[in-house]
Amino acid sequence: MFFQKFSEFVDLDNRQNRVHTPLTYETLTNKHEKMAPGELVKGKRILDLGSCLGATGHWCLTLECGHYTGVELQDYYVEKSNELLGKYWSDDKFSIVKDEIINFLTDNETQYDVVFACGIIYGFLNTYGFLELVAKSAKECVIVDCSYPTQMTHARATVIDIVNIQHMIKSEDHRSYLGLGARPSPAALHRLMSNLGFENKENLLFPKKLTDSSVHDTYHDLIKREYGVNTPARYLMRFFRTDQKVKSAIENLIDNTRVVDLPVTPELIKETKPWTFDAGVADRFQKEAETHIPDYQKVIDLSIDLLETHFNSKEIKVIDVGSALGHTIECLLDRGFHNVKGVDKSHDMISRSKFSDRITHSEKFLEEKFHAVIINWTLHFIDDKESYLKNVYESLLENGVLIITDKMNQSEIIKKQYYDWKISNGVTEEQIKEKEKKLVGVMLLEDLDWYLFTIKLIGFRSVNLVNSRFNFNTLYCIK
Repeated sequence: MFFQKFSEFVDLDNRQNRVHTPLTYETLTNKHEKMAPGELVKGKRILDLGSCLGATGHWCLTLECGHYTGVELQDYYVEKSNELLGKYWSDDKFSIVKDEIINFLTDNETQYDVVFACGIIYGFLNTYGFLELVAKSAKECVIVDCSYPTQMTHARATVIDIVNIQHMIKSEDHRSYLGLGARPSPAALHRLMSNLGFENKENLLFPKKLTDSSVHDTYHDLIKREYGVNTPARYLMRFFRTDQKVKSAIENLIDNTRVVDLPVTPELIKETKPWTFDAGVADRFQKEAETHIPDYQKVIDLSIDLLETHFNSKEIKVIDVGSALGHTIECLLDRGFHNVKGVDKSHDMISRSKFSDRITHSEKFLEEKFHAVIINWTLHFIDDKESYLKNVYESLLENGVLIITDKMNQSEIIKKQYYDWKISNGVTEEQIKEKEKKLVGVMLLEDLDWYLFTIKLIGFRSVNLVNSRFNFNTLYCIK
């Protein structure tokens, strides 16, 4: 019965106001299933900013929310949402407030458990000011649906794009209002909400992909942006209150908190020769790998276990990226895989490898087809990781596997634990500091969130974290 009711909101929306992409029952249902599951809304007080026809209210009330409040400016939406919701719910279960959102949030003194800010953030030029008002009204959770910026230079760009082509749907006559808008990227939104005491624990939320390929899927179908980065049209994120604010620089200055020494000058960095995989490194590489890389052999064994389980065949074609002295290739061969090759950019490594005849010298990924690609402890040395991963994706056969292990950004506490672990392996503090200096500008670290987001964005249908120690993380990805 519920789904039959929900279709009324879809039908009326399409008849009245859908200017660009037609709304379908599947798009509306998939979106709500992902962003507002029953455990999130049951018994909660809900605030829906820009509530349109009240479809989110109908969803939340059906899942037994405590009360639903919609805020809507346009008369037609207010009238119709009251009419639609009133057919199924009593007046004490919902209310639709006719008001401009900023006015409502400024005057509002009530806190709601869950606040929806979907399809409206880009209508406000003062992004942080708007989020500050939203955060003030949210007791537990804020859910955001927003358009990607056009100025995305890379997947983790922290940008707010000011555009003059922002549409806001008019409630009648198949028209929309057009004007200035501000589109924050997911990473920018994450940082702004962190300053307001909210944490994004889930990265992006992806509704189920639409089964009807004739309908544009705004959360999955990729659009090429101005700088060549491909993103979907829109993204979903959920933020939970922690009250642990990441302060701005001026807030730290006022509060006299988080005072740090100024960075090392470039001249001091230049005094240390950068890290290169030369003959000296090649000669000691295997021992260094075992004493500097957490779970080194465990990860190699795990990688091979995953390939055996996934393919149930030793006939698959496998490539080891950054094959170094060939230890992973040897382990693969010992386990019965025979169609194995490697690629490495260091002549010194290849010349000392046990399997130099199987290794191609190249800084680029090979233009061949593979069932499986292993990139353990290598991608963090590549500057344009996203482009490299795209090439890997294109080279993988359908249902192919990518295994990545990388050192990722460490907090100071994790870094200390990692260095203590190195010392327990016989590495001296002096050696640790010397290597750290040499790796400046050579080892290019990212957050785990960046990997999860980018890999999904490129098109991999599944990404799982299968091993982690000191933020050396292993990801098992399926095309």
